[in-house]
Amino acid sequence: MMTLTLAQIKERILHEGKASEKELESKIKQKMEELSGLISEEGAAHIIANECGVQLIAASPSFKV
Repeated sequence: MMTLTLAQIKERILHEGKASEKELESKIKQKMEELSGLISEEGAAHIIANECGVQLIAASPSFKV
């Protein structure tokens, strides 16, 4: 399983033009507060990426038997 760093997740979101750096930081902080601190900053960034439609993990090839 490929694990992305917080910096890599942020870079992909910014590269897709889904938010400015300031907006992204605010969204991550807001998501962490919304979930009562139950997730890490990386977890919040993953959620934000998903909500913005940013694909972080490449689709795996079809499994054929």
